[in-house]
Amino acid sequence: MPPPYILKPGRRVNAWDYEFEWTSDHYTPEQLKPLIYTYDELASKALDRLDELAAQSRAPKTSPHSESPPPYSDSLSPPTSTSDSNPPTLGMPSLQIRPPLLPPPNPRPLRPDPLPLMVPTNHHPPWVNWSQIASGQKIFYRYLGPSIVGLTFQALLGGFGSHRISAALSLTGGFSLRFARRRLLETFQHVLDITSSIDDITPPTGRGFISTVKVRLLHASVRRKILTMAGEKEGWFDIRENGIPCNDLDSIGTITAFSTMLLFIGFPRQGIWLSNQEKEDYLALWRYVAHLLGTPTAPFESLTTAKTWLESLIVSEIHPSPISKQLGQNMLNSLALTPPTYASVEFLKAEGWWLNGPELATALGIERPKWYYLLLVGGQCGYFMGVSYAKKWLLPRKWEETQVERLKKVLREVTVKESGGREAGFEFRYVPSWKQLHNDSNGMGDEKGVVEGKKRDGFRNRWTEWRNLMAAVLLLTLAGWVGWLSARMVCKGVVRMVIQ
Repeated sequence: MPPPYILKPGRRVNAWDYEFEWTSDHYTPEQLKPLIYTYDELASKALDRLDELAAQSRAPKTSPHSESPPPYSDSLSPPTSTSDSNPPTLGMPSLQIRPPLLPPPNPRPLRPDPLPLMVPTNHHPPWVNWSQIASGQKIFYRYLGPSIVGLTFQALLGGFGSHRISAALSLTGGFSLRFARRRLLETFQHVLDITSSIDDITPPTGRGFISTVKVRLLHASVRRKILTMAGEKEGWFDIRENGIPCNDLDSIGTITAFSTMLLFIGFPRQGIWLSNQEKEDYLALWRYVAHLLGTPTAPFESLTTAKTWLESLIVSEIHPSPISKQLGQNMLNSLALTPPTYASVEFLKAEGWWLNGPELATALGIERPKWYYLLLVGGQCGYFMGVSYAKKWLLPRKWEETQVERLKKVLREVTVKESGGREAGFEFRYVPSWKQLHNDSNGMGDEKGVVEGKKRDGFRNRWTEWRNLMAAVLLLTLAGWVGWLSARMVCKGVVRMVIQ
């Protein structure tokens, strides 16, 4: 646990091995705390409406002349209360108002489908720039290797350091040892959906748009279920301490981990430095995703604002708990020795140590890796640097675009195959229930039947570690030659000076 931070403008703060200067624009934990009690009310209303439509579809028809209830009612209009139209700012910029419900094109009864309820208005927010968002999608594939590693071992593994998010995740069972790998693959498929193309994230038929809407409804379902169960059993979930599940602050933190944290911490720790334009384009993509998810978008309106929120959240939200440690261990163990990389758990822990820093990694229960595995991670960073900068500076753009299109197909095929052979539907599978919690040992679960027959030990099968070893050997060789040549030139210069 880090020492208490002195949060005064002008003071240097070292939070979990990330150092920055605290300013008057940062937000203290006290200023951010009200956001744990606000949430995406529109998704909750849409979920209630879906339940009504489902009940109507199951109800027996009384008469062909009976009037059907209107599919939309006045109660479904955007909340007009002060808490939603003018959220508490606490010195913060005004948050993005969520989009209203789209009126139905015709009065016919609707089937229980979330899309008619959740499609944003035809007018996109004024800050949406489709060319910039398309550029942000390309950046993900230009830096694909470091992006995947950063999102996996920092955004997700490091994200477990938020004790509030971990408390809610543990109740869903999605990150139990039994289901963690499949849950990670589904998350990655969602990332592929939203980075594939502009058409895929355009409402109302884009694949990425549809999957994002489903994820939004899934969050609303988890929130409602946890609150219902908390009301049935006193002390089961502390709302005063943890806030409303899937609240606004958790949502902002999640988008921050997938965007700002990767730009300012994840990439640099792997030797990748993006230009400001690349950072702005990538941030614009995730700001639009935040809009679709019902997350306040003001924290992502600029690089300066996003970085300020990132630093504020690191101080305010990262406090690992025993549940954080358990979820982190579940994640690493579920990925170890599985296709397509067959990486050992020691190497995966070294990646977590490298990306999150010694302080946070230790708090998450990851012991210091052996020097050999740290060498492999260093070789991987060198490999990523060579490939990424070659794509950026040396290879023709036409060739890069062709390779990216081919890579998109391969990534989706592999992800779907490893997820069980079908596209993720983002069904309400990981919603807590008393039966699930009883059978799953408080959401931690076991590994039986998940990756059985797929785990393959032996260093000769770990092609990722072999590649990284070769890259490390090459880098050390080059460094040795450069050092030898430099020393030789210095010695020659000294000899000439002495002779003269």
